Amino acid sequence: MKKLLLLALAAFGIGSANAQVIWSENFDAVTAPSLPAGWSQYNGDNLTVNSGLSAYNFGTNAWVSRKPAGSTNGYAVSTSWYTTGAASNDWMITPQVTPTAGSWLLFDAVAPDGQFADGYQVRISTTGNNYTDFTAAPVYTVAAEGQVWATKAVNLSTYVGQPIYIAFINNSNDKYLLFLDNVQIKVLPANDGAVLDMTPSIASYRSFATVGSPVAVQGLFQNQGSSTVTSYTVKINDGSTTQSYPQTANVLPYGTHIFSINYNMASTGIKPIKMWAEVGGDANHLNDSTSSEFGGATFTPSPVVVIEEATGTWCGWCPRGTVFMDSIHKIHPEAVTIAVHNNDPMTVAAYDGGIGPLIGGYPSGLVGRKVEADPSEFFTAYDAHKSDFSTGDITIGTPTISGNSVSIKADVKMAVNTKASYDYRLALVITEDDMYGTTADWAQANYYSGAAAPSLVGAGFNWDNEANPVPANKMVYDHVARDIVGGFNGVTGSLPAAMTAGSTYSYTFNWTMPANFRPWKSRANVLLICASNGEVQNGKWVGLVPTGVNDIVSNESLKVYPNPSANFLNVDFTLNQTSDVVVSMVDITGKTVYSQQLNKLNGNQGLVIPTTTMADGVYILTLKTNEGSLTQKVTVRH
Repeated sequence: MKKLLLLALAAFGIGSANAQVIWSENFDAVTAPSLPAGWSQYNGDNLTVNSGLSAYNFGTNAWVSRKPAGSTNGYAVSTSWYTTGAASNDWMITPQVTPTAGSWLLFDAVAPDGQFADGYQVRISTTGNNYTDFTAAPVYTVAAEGQVWATKAVNLSTYVGQPIYIAFINNSNDKYLLFLDNVQIKVLPANDGAVLDMTPSIASYRSFATVGSPVAVQGLFQNQGSSTVTSYTVKINDGSTTQSYPQTANVLPYGTHIFSINYNMASTGIKPIKMWAEVGGDANHLNDSTSSEFGGATFTPSPVVVIEEATGTWCGWCPRGTVFMDSIHKIHPEAVTIAVHNNDPMTVAAYDGGIGPLIGGYPSGLVGRKVEADPSEFFTAYDAHKSDFSTGDITIGTPTISGNSVSIKADVKMAVNTKASYDYRLALVITEDDMYGTTADWAQANYYSGAAAPSLVGAGFNWDNEANPVPANKMVYDHVARDIVGGFNGVTGSLPAAMTAGSTYSYTFNWTMPANFRPWKSRANVLLICASNGEVQNGKWVGLVPTGVNDIVSNESLKVYPNPSANFLNVDFTLNQTSDVVVSMVDITGKTVYSQQLNKLNGNQGLVIPTTTMADGVYILTLKTNEGSLTQKVTVRH
C-alpha cells in the first residue's frame, strides 16, 4: 500500500521550571508494548493492523507503548493502518486524576508520516473510565497531527476539584501512526515565555556575513504560561552590545511563534551570541535563552553550488536524475555535479554509505548537504543556494599525473575566523563521464517507458519511448563519482584546527588511478566541508587533464543537432585560431564509426555526418584540435 517511513524519533518534553506538576506519565518505565499501570484501552474498531507494523506488536491492542532500539525514551502509539482500509476507533484512557486551580492538560504528539497523518480527539469523563462514560463533547480535536513533536495544552478550569479520566481516541481513516508522550497535569504560571530553538547554528554557512551585512536569524518562541502573549521582545547580545527586536503576536498557552530578525554584523571575528525573549510578568528565566556563534567576514567568497545526486541503474525513476543533472551541467557549468551510485557497478562504498542516511529514497540529491531535493527540484534548490555565504574561496592547481599517480593541490582563502570545534576539512571527489558497460547491471531501469509515468525527455533520450530497462549498449553515465579521497566528511587535518580570515591554507591530495580509468574524461572536484555540521560550504572543479582546447574552440560554440539523430548530424563550431581538426564518433564499445580530418581551419565551421547506417545507440562525438579535445554525447535513433 504505502507508508514505508523509517522512524528514528525521540519524544521530548519541555516544561516551565516553576510550574507545579499534579500528575504525569512519560511511558519510560513501562515494558513495551504494555501501557502503564492504571491506564486502560478500548479497541472499538476491532480491525487487524497491517503487517507492515509488526515491529510495534499491536496484536489486538488499541494502543501500545514503544521504545526505539537502544533508547530508554518511551511513548504511546496507535495506528489507523489496517489490512482493510477503514476508520479507527482506538481509545487510551488515563487513571483518575483531580485537577487543582490553574491546572492544564499537556501532552506531546506527532504523526511521523505527513502524507498519512493521523488525527484524534481528547475527551473527559467525570463518571468512569469505560468508553461509554465519555459522553461530553471533545475538549480537543486534531484532524491531522504534524510531523514534528509539539506540545498541546487543554485548560482544565472546568474540572477543578473533580476526579476525571482523560481519553485519547485515534479516529483516523486509513492513515499511519500517532505517537503521544509526556502526558501531564500542570498548574501553569500566568506568564512564562520560552525560546525553544534558533538558527543559524554554530559554524553554519548562515552564521557568517561580511561587515555591514545582516545574519538572518529565526527563532521559535513558546508561550508556557496560562495567559495569551500578545507581544514580547527578542534580545541578542554579542558579548559587548545588546540589540532589541520587539515582536507582535497572538500566542495561546503552549502555542508557538516563529520570529525572523536581521542581526547586523558590525565587525569581523567570531561573536558569542546569546538570544533571549522577554515577556512582561515572566519570573522564570531558566527557559528564556539560547546561544550560538556568528562570524564577521573580511570578504565575500565566490560560491559554487555542489549537487550530489543519489542514483542507481536499478532505480526506475532515476532517469529523472540523469535528465536534470545533464541540464544543470549545461546551464550552470561552474557547478560541481556528482552522481553517487548505489548498488550498481559504479558504486563507491564510502560515498554511498555517507549519502544514504541523508536522503529519503531514490532518486534524490543533496544541495550543499544543506537540503535534500528531488532531481526535478535541482534548479529551484540551485537558485535558492547560489548566493550562500561560502566561508572561503577554493583554487585548484593543475593536476600532476605520473604513471597512475595523481597529485592535486588545493588552496583555500578563508573569509572568516574558525575554531577547532568547527572542524573544516577538504575532500577530493574524482568524477568520470561517459562510463558504460555491457552486462545487464549497466542497463538503466526506466519506469517512464511506454508513457507509464509523466513524460520525461532529456540527456539524449525520450525516456517514454525507451525500453524498461534501457539496454546497456544504449547507456553512458556522466558525473559518476569514482572515488572520494578522505571519506564522506573529508580528510581529517587537511586544514588547520583554527584558521584566520584572509589567510590561505593549502593541502595536496595524492590519488592512485584505478585500471582502465580515463583521466581525459574526468574531473577533480574539491569540497570545503564543515565536519561539525556536515555542510559543504563551497566547491570547485578542474579537468583532471587540463588542455588549452578552449583557446581554440569553446564548448559554447559547439552545436550538435538534431540529437537524437536519424539520418544526419550537423556539427557547427567556431575556431578562434587556425588549427587542424579531427572529428570522430565512437560507440560505447570504443569502435570508431566515423572519422574525418580537416586541416588548417579557422572561423565558423559546419560539418554534416551521415548516421543512416549507424545502429541505434549512444555515441561519443569528439572534436580534436591541436590543443585538446571536446566531446559530446550523441544518440542515434531511427
